[in-house]
Amino acid sequence: MEIDHLLTATRSARRTLDLDSAIDLDEIRDCLRIALHAANGSNQQNWRWLVIIDDRLRSAIAALYRSAYLKKVGGQMIASFIPVGSAEGRLMSSTEWLVEHLADVPALVIPWLRANVSTKRWR
Repeated sequence: MEIDHLLTATRSARRTLDLDSAIDLDEIRDCLRIALHAANGSNQQNWRWLVIIDDRLRSAIAALYRSAYLKKVGGQMIASFIPVGSAEGRLMSSTEWLVEHLADVPALVIPWLRANVSTKRWR
């Protein structure tokens, strides 16, 4: 699948990922180049991107993600309790697939926002 098509025409690529494929940092840069065309308030562009390919760091992040998810849903995976084929069931199944496989994704690309700190006081 071409990068442009993946980023502009598909709703979710989560389950189509090839978790064993090699990382091509040029492709990640290309994805970020496309993402940077997104609209943002006042064109401030105060975002940054963190690309994580280190196995141990990805595993640590995945463990934190799993812990936060389980805390949010009451301590256990819940997709199996939701009717199969329902919109909620598909959503939870996809969500929990990510919880289970996040450490296996060969690169994590995490956006973060750098807040503008102003010394001006508005009255």
